Formats: sequence, C-alpha cells, structure tokens
Amino acid sequence: MGKLDKVLLTLSAVAAAVSLTMCSVSRPEPVPFSHPSASPSCPSASIAPPAPSSEVRFSPKGGCLSAIEEFVGGSRKTVRVMAYGFTSKAVAGALVAMRKQGVDVQVVLDESNRTSKYSALPDLLAGGVPTFLDSSHAIMHDKVVIVDGEAVETGSYNFTVAAEDSNAENCLFLRDLVLARSYGEEWDKHKSHSAPAQ
Repeated sequence: MGKLDKVLLTLSAVAAAVSLTMCSVSRPEPVPFSHPSASPSCPSASIAPPAPSSEVRFSPKGGCLSAIEEFVGGSRKTVRVMAYGFTSKAVAGALVAMRKQGVDVQVVLDESNRTSKYSALPDLLAGGVPTFLDSSHAIMHDKVVIVDGEAVETGSYNFTVAAEDSNAENCLFLRDLVLARSYGEEWDKHKSHSAPAQ
C-alpha cells in the first residue's frame, strides 16, 4: 500500500469516527410533555425543531399544580412568569428551587401582590427570585410560565390555592417555539414598565 493510500485510508477512518460521534449526541428531553419529538435520522446536515405539542390539565384537583411544578422543574436555562394572583407556596417553592440550581428565574406580578395578605411575593424575594410589580394596567391578569424560551404554560389557572382546590380552571402546556417567542416578547414588555419588588 502506497503512502497516498495510507493517507486516504486514515482520512476515511477519521471521517467515519466523526460521523458516529455526531450521531451519538442526544438532545435534551422536552419538558414535561409525554410526546417527545422523534430523534432525527443520522447523519443529518441540520436538526429540525421539535414539532409543536400540547397538554391540558383541569382543576379542581385535576393535576394542574403537579404539572406546573414538573414544568418548572424541567427547566434548564430560564423561567419567566407573569401572574395576577400568586398565593401558591408550592409554585413559589418550585421557582426558588430552580433559582438555587442556577436557572435564571424572573417573575412579573400584578401590583396587588404588594399588599395581598396571602401573596407568595415574600417567599419569592426570600428565595432570591428577581420579582417585579406591574402597576401600568387596571390589572395585569396574565397567568403564564415560559420555560427555556421553548414552552409555555397558560390558561385561566392563577397560581393560588383556590385555583387548585376549589375553582374550575384550566392550564394548557404548549411546546411551540413561535408561541414561546411571542410570550417572551410580551413578558419583556411587562418587565420594562414594572418596578422591582422590595
């Protein structure tokens, strides 16, 4: 075998090894949906974003709270929250836990949480979660969680004990990059005119 043949054989082996290495890279699982997108075939020049998917929960006692805790707990980079009523210590605890794990967690609440007797605002502040109060509207009535800029939880469900235990509510989980981007832009807009909670 000549020198050129040996070089070509070596290059072929290196190319095959690189191809196999690229195929073995796995993507993180979607959060928390039970419909993960199919793995792309390998080799591939590009990886398509996961197909949009959704799940829904209902209350009272229909799994909304546990699904929201799982949704927040699956975050890897960022969690953004917009909320009107926020008395759920369980949701506040999930946000604080992710903050302590290094996830960038930030919350925008309606101004009423400043004086609400049962607001979980003190729990968020004590846990080091940057929290902002929006007083620019009659009420800031959103109920939204955005995880990693990829997925959104929204619906009628306020983050309150009553929403979980007493009220008829819904919470919808959407994995859709376009929708998540729109919600993220809306969150940015509300944060821009909100004041840091003290």
